Amino acid sequence: MVHLEKGRDTIKEHISRLKRDGVIKRVGSTKAGYWEVMGEIIKKIY
Repeated sequence: MVHLEKGRDTIKEHISRLKRDGVIKRVGSTKAGYWEVMGEIIKKIY
């Protein structure tokens, strides 16, 4: 595990932006789910 040295609110804000921009989406429940990185978006970035 990596310690990012960022506050909880900062991480939540970044996740919110990534969700809003369609870069990531949550699959499944909060406890048992996972984050999916959208491949189409990644291709556009690079």
